[in-house]
Amino acid sequence: MSEGANSTAFPMYKLADFALPDFLHKDSNQVRNGQAMRETVERGHLESDRFARWPVHFGDMAFFTQATMHFGTENNSAADRMALFSVYTPFDEE
Repeated sequence: MSEGANSTAFPMYKLADFALPDFLHKDSNQVRNGQAMRETVERGHLESDRFARWPVHFGDMAFFTQATMHFGTENNSAADRMALFSVYTPFDEE
């Protein structure tokens, strides 16, 4: 919402190249794919130089799945940066 501010930093690799946790069951903190997650880190997919950002303008929007790794960027504007975040989660219930 702030003219000329930077976007959030988005990955420059495909989602399929990043191993997300595959938990043993719903309430578990243990994963089935620890080795794949370790390899993701070893390939450098968490390094900041593997992410891109760009100037945004009034009305710009970014839509992405919550599984997309991203991180906030420094405010490069003299004014306070303002942004609106919405999380859309479909539910079967009303």
